[in-house]
Amino acid sequence: MSYMSTQINAFDGVEVEYLPAHATAYGSVTPAYVLVKLRQGHATLGLQVEDARTLVEAVTRILMLHDSVEHLAVEMSVDNEVPVAALESVERAVA
Repeated sequence: MSYMSTQINAFDGVEVEYLPAHATAYGSVTPAYVLVKLRQGHATLGLQVEDARTLVEAVTRILMLHDSVEHLAVEMSVDNEVPVAALESVERAVA
């Protein structure tokens, strides 16, 4: 099961750590996890590997769309015409 624990006011970057599956003192096995920690804070997101893969896929897609919107905005601003409808349609695709 993935989880999140947080108690934070501000942070400066993130750290990512892999924890392999391991046996506990009670004989059960804890699955592999990816921990995402906010630096200088007390917030941790623990993701099972499959949830981490899902997150990576979604974040990759969102960042590619974000980069496309920024690139389009720069190109259109060079022409002094930013087609708002085009930018809004790409932004909707990101959401």
